[in-house]
Order: sequence, then C-alpha cells, then structure tokens
Amino acid sequence: MRSVRLHLEKAETRRIDWLRLMPWAVAVAMLALLLLLAQLFIRQSAKTMRSPVFAREDVNQDGRVDILDAFALARQVKSSAATGARLDVNGDGVVDDRDVGIIAKQAVKLEKGGRS
Repeated sequence: MRSVRLHLEKAETRRIDWLRLMPWAVAVAMLALLLLLAQLFIRQSAKTMRSPVFAREDVNQDGRVDILDAFALARQVKSSAATGARLDVNGDGVVDDRDVGIIAKQAVKLEKGGRS
C-alpha cells in the first residue's frame, strides 16, 4: 500500500510541474506571436512609405494614367500653363495637343484579350 501511495504522489507532482509551466509556455507563445505581428506590420508600413513612382503621362499624379490626365493636360495647354519637360510626353520639346493625344490614346488603349 505504501509503495502505491508513493507512486501516486509522484504522478501528482509531475502534473503539478506541467501546470506550473503552462503559464510560461503561454507567455512565450504570445510573445512570439506579438513579435511576428510586429514584423509583419513593419514590413507593410515600409511598403506603403516608399515614395510613389509616377509615370510621365500621369499629369494629375494620382498613380494612374487615365483620360483625366489627358483632360488636365488639355486644360493646361489651352490656358498656356503647360510648361516643363515632364509634360512633354513625346519629347519634341513642345507641350501641345500631340502630347494630349498620346496620353488619351494610352488611357483608352485596350489590353490584348480585353473587353471592347
């Protein structure tokens, strides 16, 4: 009987040791999860903080080349406010209606296999 009692007491102490370690294991797992989330957040914020690259044809600098860029350049050409090498899309040294036409053509160009 005595040996059985000693055996059962040893088994109970083993369970208690695991129960004592459980909060530490949970704390380590939570810390690892927080570090992983922090690393993902830092990577994501680094991607969004990069300076945006604008195409030469992106007159209104919204990140897209669309028909609104052609309209914006046409307004500037009509009011004689269109100056600068950045707005000279075709590279002929003059900002004129030909530059507007190039931007409009690029804005409405359909991709191969696209809808018409």
